[in-house]
Amino acid sequence: MTKLGKLVVFSIICAISAVVFIGYYFVIRQQEDVVPAVAYYVPVQVLGEYQVNQELLVYEEETIVLLCDNSGLSYCLETGKIMLPDGVAVVSIERDYIYQVHTITLRGAYMQRGSHLLRAHCPLVMAIVLRGNVITVYTQHAAIVNYSNEYMQFVNLRDVYHTIVLIDPGHGGLDSGAVNVLGRNYPQEADIVLAISQKLLYIFDEPGILLIPTRTVDKHVPLATRITMANRLADYFISIHINADGDSRQSRGTLTLYGSAEGSREFAYTLQNALVYALDSHNRGISDTPAVMILRESNVPVALLELLFLSNPAEAARMIDPDTQLLIANVLADVIRSL
Repeated sequence: MTKLGKLVVFSIICAISAVVFIGYYFVIRQQEDVVPAVAYYVPVQVLGEYQVNQELLVYEEETIVLLCDNSGLSYCLETGKIMLPDGVAVVSIERDYIYQVHTITLRGAYMQRGSHLLRAHCPLVMAIVLRGNVITVYTQHAAIVNYSNEYMQFVNLRDVYHTIVLIDPGHGGLDSGAVNVLGRNYPQEADIVLAISQKLLYIFDEPGILLIPTRTVDKHVPLATRITMANRLADYFISIHINADGDSRQSRGTLTLYGSAEGSREFAYTLQNALVYALDSHNRGISDTPAVMILRESNVPVALLELLFLSNPAEAARMIDPDTQLLIANVLADVIRSL
């Protein structure tokens, strides 16, 4: 090959290499621009009883920060606070207690490349996922989040509450529960018990006692999930239902079922008496019912309330009345305060 030929081949190779390099550079840059926020990579440290894993993991379009920023660590271990940058505020917090996940919506420009959203972390926090203006925080134990304009603070539930009660509005989603004898256009069992639960959560404010609902909207929650929530989180478990009798419109009254866990019978007896007195309803008593899954498999005192009968027109009319729902919520609140 002549010198000219060799020069031409070399020039072609250089041109191809340059195109490949430039293309690769822009592809990588575009991929990097998709990944939100950056953090620091530092090795694992053991501080007393806390093992602090301070790594940065990036996959797909998520950045997971595991207890990063060594500078604020000592402060956080003492206070449990995550400091927020100037101009960043918490808008809302959604909690999933069973999976120990907190979805926090923030307001403010904090996602610019190079910004450092979380300047300190508490030992409860295992991981933080950042997507847009929403961060998802995973904690080692069930926790609550206190917040201000300057910080978020994750606190172990048991450091704040001596009693936790799981409130379970039965059914939900495609399972509407007992059919209202007044008609399909009226609220059904799942709707009514959810309304009672929401009223209870709204009115209840007792220091040291936390109410955790199994659902706050009309959605399906598996029985196994409800049981797991009770066994992992709660000291007491109240499942709210409304009775029905497909064979008669005359069946009436209040019934409370209970489980095999120690203290369930006494718990059911207290709830039954309080409800019958407040509703002035026929007392159908309490019943040990191991065939019901949540009663059989719950490890904490558990009571399943059958408030009145939706198959009875008079009692169905009472159950859709907001005043009756509030009355029931107040009865439950009084019993819970006495625990």
